[in-house]
Amino acid sequence: METPENQDNQPNVVNQQEVKKMSNKQMIGIALGVLALVCLVAFIAQNWRRVGVEFLFWRFQIRLIFLIIISAFLGGAMTLSFMIYRKRKKKKKK
Repeated sequence: METPENQDNQPNVVNQQEVKKMSNKQMIGIALGVLALVCLVAFIAQNWRRVGVEFLFWRFQIRLIFLIIISAFLGGAMTLSFMIYRKRKKKKKK
């Protein structure tokens, strides 16, 4: 296998000063990301059991974590649509 060479026909050597270290901000971001991932995995593991749901004429079994996610998504979608409705209503009054 050939090594890449620069213009002087010498093998490229990584200069230690050229290697960038991670900043404190990046390290904190990675640590917080790992912590959030651990919390998410724990949350999923604790809410993995099946629960019975009765809605209008339907009865079904669903995992609690999916019920939580669906409820949060629907709540967010309803809030967003209400905010858009109010914003459009305000523009019409002007």
